[in-house]
Amino acid sequence: MSRPRRTAGRIALTGTAAAVVAATGAAVPVDGAPSDAGSAVAEPSAGEQRGAARAVCDGPVRTARSSPSYLTAMDGQVFFSAAEVGYRWRLWRSDGTEEGTVRIGPGGPSDIVALDSTLLMNARGRGSGAELWRSDGTRAGKDLVKDIFTGRRGSGPSQLTVVGDTVYFVATDRAHGEELWRTDGTEAGTVLVKDIGVPGGTPRGGDPYGPEGLTAVGDQLFFTADDGVHGRELWRTDGTRAGTVLVADIEEGRRKYGPWDLTAVGDTVFFTADDGVHGRELWRSDGTAAGTALVRNIKPGRSRYGPEALIAMGDLLFFIVDDGVHGRELWRSDGTRAGTVLVSDVDPSPDSYAGADNPVVVDDTIFFTGGLGDDFGLWATDGSEGGTALIAAGLDYWSYGEYYYGYAAPIGGMLYLSPPMDEGWQLWRSDGTKAGTVLVKEGRGGFYGGPAYMTDVGGTAYFTADDGRHGRELWHSDGTGAGTALVKDINTTVAFSIGRVRARDLDAGTLTVRVRVEGAGRLTLKRAPRLRRSITTLDAPGKVEVTLRPTRLGLRLLRRTGQLTVTARFAYEPCSGIGGTEKRSFTLRMR
Repeated sequence: MSRPRRTAGRIALTGTAAAVVAATGAAVPVDGAPSDAGSAVAEPSAGEQRGAARAVCDGPVRTARSSPSYLTAMDGQVFFSAAEVGYRWRLWRSDGTEEGTVRIGPGGPSDIVALDSTLLMNARGRGSGAELWRSDGTRAGKDLVKDIFTGRRGSGPSQLTVVGDTVYFVATDRAHGEELWRTDGTEAGTVLVKDIGVPGGTPRGGDPYGPEGLTAVGDQLFFTADDGVHGRELWRTDGTRAGTVLVADIEEGRRKYGPWDLTAVGDTVFFTADDGVHGRELWRSDGTAAGTALVRNIKPGRSRYGPEALIAMGDLLFFIVDDGVHGRELWRSDGTRAGTVLVSDVDPSPDSYAGADNPVVVDDTIFFTGGLGDDFGLWATDGSEGGTALIAAGLDYWSYGEYYYGYAAPIGGMLYLSPPMDEGWQLWRSDGTKAGTVLVKEGRGGFYGGPAYMTDVGGTAYFTADDGRHGRELWHSDGTGAGTALVKDINTTVAFSIGRVRARDLDAGTLTVRVRVEGAGRLTLKRAPRLRRSITTLDAPGKVEVTLRPTRLGLRLLRRTGQLTVTARFAYEPCSGIGGTEKRSFTLRMR
């Protein structure tokens, strides 16, 4: 049988089998045995009548997602990790144009940060595992910084955090386990800061004592770690071994959760901790034991849950907490007990768990969601009760964009947000006023399709979204509908997936599986020593059932043993875009 001919949006098949499909949609097995209607078409024999028939291929085509992530701004461009054709993850760069969106490598990048005009990241190269790499933003300007854990396992650098001209990160080597490292972007300048954890700690993935919560505070780094003596507590470092010290042992004992949500406000770090007496409450530290103290016991008692969503605006800290009286509301603190107060009670129901949530700082305004009934929606505040107002009733978002439900971020002095929706998605922007809160763009793509990973690149919003045709790809927006568009369809693979077994024929020894394709084209079940070949043509995206039939050899084995395991190899050739192959093992049975 001839291969598909791509002409004017159609895929041409020749031979009797093609004519049968075009006329009836019936299936013809290779050896002329009875068919499953609407299923597969067998390859015609050489002696069969040749003719012309066409399967219509003008339906919509949905390409696979590249799922851009770790969006990072540098020198007016955005850099990110994306899965190209074949789902190979690479480092990409974009200036906002299709032609200016290009792959620059290396492979498998994550935890990308910019140090001046150099990118540092966790990535993979030939012959090495996940290690620290750098890039100057060009295809030629990438190289391995240091092979910390030689071999294919890799050191797995994570939590890359910029402090001045240094990047701190957590990595695993053979001698020390998971510990704190620093780099200036050179091999010689990439060193272990201090071996804090238990000696002989297990390699990456098994060491429970690795540093966490890396946070830049002034010219120092604060984090939590477990030295094997004090349990997980607050630490700080200036980048030297001698300057890496335990700040305070807040709760005695070894088994504890330690400080959470480290947040810098000037040269002070705020966090939540449980001292074993007050439950989890708000604390602050200047980096000394004497300067580390409980700010206020907001909710008396031994609650495991305390303040959360800590953010800084100016010289104040804002956070969400339930004080046991007002429910979950927005509070602020200047670091003193008297200066730690409720901003506004936007939800008067004390039993409501929802309350205020998702604070985001945009210049001198904090946006958050909350309220009750008709007063539920998007709020804005300057940090005072009188300056707190509902600006868009019913408008909501979640501040966890990595989960794709919705997202909000500061872009060019405004809040960009995407509310969670059952169908399709929306992009909004707000300047903090009712009149200035407007819908920018609507899109298709389902519950998980909305904008996420919003990143400010010179006042332009870059984000990822799914428009229902291209999968999750890179988009940008200038805040207008006309200026909000897909940048580039990076992964042009037309996806197909093998589903579950739908039916078995124990007399014939066959089984039927369901296959979902995202565009019109041809699906081939390749011939194997014990499995027959079949071809299915599709005029539109959707689901199709394919029957797996044993060859004569396979049938003899089935009759003798009652079951036969086969490897089915599927190949999908779409009318447009790039297809792919997939294999799956199945067990045929006969009684």
